[in-house]
Amino acid sequence: MEVHVAMNMILLKKSVLEERYSNALEELEVVEEQLTVASRNILTQVCREIAVEEGFGKAVELVIGLSRRLGFFIADPEMDLLETADVPMQTGTAVARLVFNPKRATRGDVKALASLGIIDHRATDESWMYEKWEMNRKGTGHPLNSAAYGWGKRQQDSMKCFLCSGLGEDRERPLNPNEVFLVCEGSDSPIYAGCNFAALAPYHMTAFRRERFQQAVDSSTAQRTLSILDNLQKGSDPGRGPFVVIHNGDLVCRMADDGKIKMVGAGATLMHDHNQFMRVDLPAAKAAIISHCNDGDVSASVLNWPSSMLRFDCPITARSSLLKCVNGLITTWQKDNQDNTVNLIVTRVDGDDVVFVALRRIGMADAQEKPCVASLEQVGDIAIDDRPMFENYQKATEEERRFFVSNVLASVDPVLKDVDGNVEQRCDRLNSYLARSVSGKYS
Repeated sequence: MEVHVAMNMILLKKSVLEERYSNALEELEVVEEQLTVASRNILTQVCREIAVEEGFGKAVELVIGLSRRLGFFIADPEMDLLETADVPMQTGTAVARLVFNPKRATRGDVKALASLGIIDHRATDESWMYEKWEMNRKGTGHPLNSAAYGWGKRQQDSMKCFLCSGLGEDRERPLNPNEVFLVCEGSDSPIYAGCNFAALAPYHMTAFRRERFQQAVDSSTAQRTLSILDNLQKGSDPGRGPFVVIHNGDLVCRMADDGKIKMVGAGATLMHDHNQFMRVDLPAAKAAIISHCNDGDVSASVLNWPSSMLRFDCPITARSSLLKCVNGLITTWQKDNQDNTVNLIVTRVDGDDVVFVALRRIGMADAQEKPCVASLEQVGDIAIDDRPMFENYQKATEEERRFFVSNVLASVDPVLKDVDGNVEQRCDRLNSYLARSVSGKYS
């Protein structure tokens, strides 16, 4: 693999850093299709300086091309031949899609991923992949920083974090040999970002703090998510589509009756608090509005959507007001039930911040417990990984497809569950949450 040629063509073409790194790039080495540690460190430094000097958004565009040349993607929506079926949602002008990408089927094959340099070869050894987890008296756990929370010392096993193993000075090498991390300044600490090797949408990457905290929603989550969106605007090409940044919500670890650890929640990984970002048009962004109210510059709306979805629009100059309303909603919702959480989805429309808040509850399984179906955090397309299932709905009528998508989204709606499926009562409750969030009354 001519990595240094790929670097010159993609990473540093027309870059102010090309001359500075021309010699270093010639020294890149690949052993058995995987970057050496020294080569990976060179690329990380190159990308970091591009992010500083030309903008984080520019560095993202370049590293996507680099990862493609390195063979890091097993699924690449920009390059793969996708099969799709439109699903008009009968709400505003929203049109969802059912998407089938056969290449995503190998994402769970650890040996295949290791052979491609996507994850470390040691990940095939379960005894290496697990590390100690501290449990508290209620049977919930938190990685690495448990002592800071005053939790107990009961030791259990937990998988290593695929996102960050290798970043610390005490790690001998990254878990993902052919992955190059980008780095930018976040709202409270540096943000690292790496490509999603089984991408659901173009530019699908994962962003996380260096420090390992359990996946959770707190008063800093919305600000941190918007900060990532801010960085993505720097140096990016707006003609390639809008960036969307997602926080998956809480994910906790609980002790089951048989004494084994069970991970439950609304997020993708327990081991490290993270966001995702990508370029995608959100069907929910075109959903009709049932009701709305204003709080100064903030417009807050209840959407006509199969799951409980609220939307906040606000000029960037009034972000503090936006954060007050969004955090007010989260506080109100979390006080009602200790397992309540949210998905946060942020984007920019006509220069304004737009925040979608999907009300979720820990333990409610996605997609009616169908492992071959994935919804893009309640606001986007539905990925189907089973060909017979996809072909079945591809041949179905629009009404049948709409019924399927609505069921997938409604199956994880805690508000609808609480009112026994009564849509009108759900709307009343959402209006109540909305009114309390914009009025400042969070009780």
